[in-house]
Amino acid sequence: MEKFDVKTLNDNVFETIGKEWILVAAGNKKQFNMMTASWGCLGWLWNKPVAVVFIRPERYTHGLIEENEYMTLSFLGQSEEARKIYNFCGSKSGRDFDKAKETGLIPVETDHGSIAFEQARMTFECRKLFKDTMTAEKFLDKSLLQWYGEKGGFHDVYVVEITNAYKIRYNMAQEQTAIRERQKTRLREPGRYVVMMFNDDFTPMDFVVNILETVFFKSAEEAETIMLKVHREEKAVVGIYSYDIAKSKVEKAMEQARSQKYPLKLTYMPE
Repeated sequence: MEKFDVKTLNDNVFETIGKEWILVAAGNKKQFNMMTASWGCLGWLWNKPVAVVFIRPERYTHGLIEENEYMTLSFLGQSEEARKIYNFCGSKSGRDFDKAKETGLIPVETDHGSIAFEQARMTFECRKLFKDTMTAEKFLDKSLLQWYGEKGGFHDVYVVEITNAYKIRYNMAQEQTAIRERQKTRLREPGRYVVMMFNDDFTPMDFVVNILETVFFKSAEEAETIMLKVHREEKAVVGIYSYDIAKSKVEKAMEQARSQKYPLKLTYMPE
């Protein structure tokens, strides 16, 4: 990655944010996630180059932003491949998908241990400065409330300092190889797999609930509902995932069960 002075940026920010969009990433090389944003601001505040980022609390990335001091804002361009990546990362949850694996994005570690992507034409590494939460009472133009409710919760607003700006040299040959590998994988394996859980007479209910919450990231209410359905109907669908995610989650759950000497059984099969 090649650093540049963000004050030399000559992008039309209305086009860059409003039409190209942003990939917001948080976390580190051990655990990270990214989501697509089409709202945001770039500017100068408190004598610093800043961005303003809007994240709904229900997004998986929100939790990683809260846990980390830094985040990155990556711009992939407006190619057809970039649009596919933006659409996937904006419509799928990191709770259910390994987005880097699904999209072919290649993670790159920044100076502060954040995650950028090799395919990005430009990335800002940002440090959190200020946070506020939107509420209905703060809206002077009440017509803007149409963007909330059924469409999602009120955004948390983060003002972040742009501490590093990178231009990343796009490796077309490497990306084409990644695309071909993804295409081969899709030919070998159906895209979505159903994970099933089966009843037995020995595995405790509270252990099943814990597996559903910690491995499959179900809420307490969802975990309780699935557990009771397994108990009453002998089996239940836990979720539908990509091949790799389904395989990984089933193996992790079974490993935890075996470590406690419980005969819990889960399977995954094409949808």
